[in-house]
Amino acid sequence: MRFTSLCAVLGAALLPVASAAPCRPSKPTSALETTETSAVVSETAAATTLESSVTYASTSVIETTLTETAAATTLESSATYASTSVIDITLTETATPTEITSTGFTTLVTSTAESTVSEDATTTADATTTFSEEAGPTNYVENGGFEDATNSDWVVRTAEIKTDRTKARSGKKYAQLKAKDTLAVGGNHINQTITALNTLNIYRLTFYVSVLNEELSVGRALCSIEALQGSELIQTWRLEYNNLGEYVERTVDFRPTGEGIEFDLRLRCTQENAVTLTVALDDVSITDQGPAPAPTN
Repeated sequence: MRFTSLCAVLGAALLPVASAAPCRPSKPTSALETTETSAVVSETAAATTLESSVTYASTSVIETTLTETAAATTLESSATYASTSVIDITLTETATPTEITSTGFTTLVTSTAESTVSEDATTTADATTTFSEEAGPTNYVENGGFEDATNSDWVVRTAEIKTDRTKARSGKKYAQLKAKDTLAVGGNHINQTITALNTLNIYRLTFYVSVLNEELSVGRALCSIEALQGSELIQTWRLEYNNLGEYVERTVDFRPTGEGIEFDLRLRCTQENAVTLTVALDDVSITDQGPAPAPTN
């Protein structure tokens, strides 16, 4: 009795399940649409074309074509200078195609250009000009700038050949005549034997003198530089004290007393009082000026 009732209960419970309709979505499904985009770009030096085609699942096609043509330009340049030069230039350039791939589409870019450079030049050089400098007049004074490593030309008495670039007029050496609290009556001097002179010619003596910016005390004495040939005085030049350390040019023309002379430059002061001063001499020269003028009546 209980068994029959249990079966009846189970049968009644399972009946709605067995008669139910199959499961289905509450909304209708739709097919997946696939969109593919393809773009091709073709470019050349003479023209550029862009084609684009897009196709949708709805079977609609859109085509867009853009064509652009650039006019070719040719540039010819001809220039003529004094050197007769002509240059022709043509450019050619070739680029390798480049492919760029991106999600959803593919782009192919092709670029072509030609570049050629050719240059023809003809140049006529100007005539070569050669300058030749005439030799200066002969200096009959040996080692006139005192630059020789070993002095074998000058005789120095109570004098020195000094090395100091800041005190020399040129180079780095000069002759120094120095008096220290003494009567300078001609003992400070330098001399040299000058040879091969022509007694019928005039010669020009040139040298540079400077009173150095050192201890200076001359009092009432008058100091000078004297030039002599042997015992004969050629010229006297009074020393100046306004621009200490600066060289002054001294020059005089004279006629030699013989083919060979003892040339002398000396410091000499009057004997009023003892003096202290330092004198520099540099760049001494004696040059031939040609025949002496004929004497006038």
